[in-house]
Amino acid sequence: MKEKKYSTSKTERDYSQMVKYMFTRISGRYDLMNRLLSFGRDINWRRKSLEILCSGEPKRFLDVACGTGDLGILAVDFYPGVKVFGIDFSEKMLSLAVRKVKKGGISDSVTFIAGDALFLPFREGTFDITAVAFGLRNVPNREKALMEMLRVTKKGGKIMVLEMSMKRDVGIIYRAYFRYLTPIIAKIFSEDPDAYLYLIDTVTSFPDSEELKWEMEKIGLHSVKIHRFWPGITYLIIGYKP
Repeated sequence: MKEKKYSTSKTERDYSQMVKYMFTRISGRYDLMNRLLSFGRDINWRRKSLEILCSGEPKRFLDVACGTGDLGILAVDFYPGVKVFGIDFSEKMLSLAVRKVKKGGISDSVTFIAGDALFLPFREGTFDITAVAFGLRNVPNREKALMEMLRVTKKGGKIMVLEMSMKRDVGIIYRAYFRYLTPIIAKIFSEDPDAYLYLIDTVTSFPDSEELKWEMEKIGLHSVKIHRFWPGITYLIIGYKP
């Protein structure tokens, strides 16, 4: 039996290196594939998340596993005067994020840093909001990543997780599309379709919203709330640091 190119059965370090290599390879068409695989809704999900999250005037916003920077760039529009930091371990993805920021004329508001979600290079209590969008399922230790997000967030600050899971009933049409049609799309448009098969696997195996809510409460977050987006595969969870 042929071994999968991107396997989840690895040590924590090996898994991180595997994911880093994968995202570096697919970085050139990452945004395009996201739009195709989500029917163009991934940006809308990020925007809706910030609309729900938006209250007060946060000064510092952290986008963990930021990829090509979409969430952090949108945050600049939602929070006047905010300073956004994005961190990702793929320098190729970050180079694309920097290009977007320069094109948008917001370089003074956004800073990108190469780093690991399991070892965030910031002091305790640095950020008013710490967020991750579609990145938590790609870390080898989910609890450790959440604990790091909690550590760098100010007391009373918010932690936001936007994710996808197939463990809920999302409807037979969308389930069939995601399981059978998206691999075909990946093979047509991506130079590394195995990477997208891996991503589909992570969505299939990732915890549903209730389970992840429990995990966030377990590490100490309070007033944790779930917001589900149509067609049910995507959800937003927001909690507060006590």
